[in-house]
Amino acid sequence: MYHYPYRDYPPGRMMNRASELHLSILGYNEDDRWVAHALEMDILAYGADFDDACSQLEGLVMTQLRFAGEKKDLSLLWHPAPRKFFNRYIAAVLDSRSSEPGLQTRSMSIPPAHIIPTAPNGSCL
Repeated sequence: MYHYPYRDYPPGRMMNRASELHLSILGYNEDDRWVAHALEMDILAYGADFDDACSQLEGLVMTQLRFAGEKKDLSLLWHPAPRKFFNRYIAAVLDSRSSEPGLQTRSMSIPPAHIIPTAPNGSCL
């Protein structure tokens, strides 16, 4: 879990915790490889298995977060996937026995904007 740095708060003042955001990740096979699909951002990554695709996806999501931060444009972040992918995700979560074979789901935490790594000059890495 990510937190605001303690040193930024005056002594005796209660610290507010930063809340993480969570993305819904749908995993499925496509053309003999795994796809990890971040539904809220409509970003896809590919890998040999679901874990590999999720690792690739994490890097792509962080890149998009940094880019949106650098441009100071939050509209670059939230582009939902088509509804059919959300429907597949919901079916897999609610009843894995009746969903499509081979679907996997996961939640990916992304850090709040204030802790996304930046360069010393304040620009995003």
